[in-house]
Amino acid sequence: MIDLLAQAREVQQLVMASPELALHQLAKRERRCRKQLTKLLRISYLCPRIVEAILEGTQPMAITRMHLLEMELPIIWTQQEELFGLAA
Repeated sequence: MIDLLAQAREVQQLVMASPELALHQLAKRERRCRKQLTKLLRISYLCPRIVEAILEGTQPMAITRMHLLEMELPIIWTQQEELFGLAA
């Protein structure tokens, strides 16, 4: 899971370093799959509480690599926390 977070951060940095490029152009330049870049970019915006739980190894069982890659992750952090049962 930590590797997934690192990959997501790498993609976020690629996007931020080339704001003039659309994601499909960036994927072509980097010789990577656009769909995979899109999924990783979405994961790069996980709320800090979820990232912290993953780094500590205390994330809920529902937070798996496959689940994060395949789901439509809400942008709003409180909604992410509610989705995974981390809401205060």
